[in-house]
Amino acid sequence: MIIDKNFSPVMEQIISKQNLSREESSALMDCLLDGTVSDARMAAILTALRFIPFTLDVMMGALESILKHGTALSLPSSRVLVDCCGTGGDSSGTFNISTMAAVVASAAGAEVAKFGARSVASRCGSADVLDALGVKFAHTLEDARADLKERHISFLYATSFYPGIKHLGAIRKSLGFHTVLDVLYPLMNPVPLTGQLMGVYSCELLDVVAQCLAELGRERALVVSSQDGLDELSVCGPTHVKKIIKGNISSEIWTPEMFNIPKASMNDIRGGAVDENSEAFVKVMRNQASEGLTNAVCLNAGAVLWCASIVDNVKDGFELAKKAVQLGKAEAKYTEWKSARH
Repeated sequence: MIIDKNFSPVMEQIISKQNLSREESSALMDCLLDGTVSDARMAAILTALRFIPFTLDVMMGALESILKHGTALSLPSSRVLVDCCGTGGDSSGTFNISTMAAVVASAAGAEVAKFGARSVASRCGSADVLDALGVKFAHTLEDARADLKERHISFLYATSFYPGIKHLGAIRKSLGFHTVLDVLYPLMNPVPLTGQLMGVYSCELLDVVAQCLAELGRERALVVSSQDGLDELSVCGPTHVKKIIKGNISSEIWTPEMFNIPKASMNDIRGGAVDENSEAFVKVMRNQASEGLTNAVCLNAGAVLWCASIVDNVKDGFELAKKAVQLGKAEAKYTEWKSARH
């Protein structure tokens, strides 16, 4: 469909809380990505979209537009590739748990295509901490393909694969509140994923994100949001979970006690700026971090291992991840990754 350049009809439709069709959502995102819309209009559109629910059609329509503007990575269908990118924006200020979990999961046998960018809503995003640690990003298909083949882990820098979203991200940051982009980012991985662990900043997003992952063909996936406000599996309290297995979606509530994990305090996992988070990252890899932080990382890594079909349940995944840290495999993986392409 063609959207009028003044956007008035579609803006009125959104503001009056009339949901967009998949075609309308895709056409609207095309307009945001084609470079012809002013910053003020971009901000107005992203703001207006807050007036309607993020339905499956809204999400998948926008995602289809973004994916066709990006660069996809072709890999043999026999590869089992996973990601654990979250929405961020949970305002909890935790350490970069999903980024650390990606390394631990890779050390325990998963092939992880970690997708991410610099911080938008927090003090330290995945790209910020990895850059500070000296890890080289994958900016091209060749980089990503080599990383995954040689080290079974890669960090795919979002705007290198989707240049059109860079300016949109800046607009999003200037707005200072959640937009549809926060939820779309983790769904944009250009690698053909088999499994995915995705944290969301609100339990209200669990259903629609689970539907998106099912439609994207993830064989095993988990969408999580904890009762204490984390966009990851929590070791501080219950977590709401949507489990996707070959298109079938079920709901569960997980607690630390289910995995024989002592309940931790939020202070155990609360981070700060880049320097503090980088220091914590290294401590976890060296098995020198607090029990609470190490358990948080290993629980999420265990979930990644389940998504990769390496274990039959997340409890076994947690134990396997914990061994990878205790036996030095995580530190070795981190050191290998840091030394790559230098």
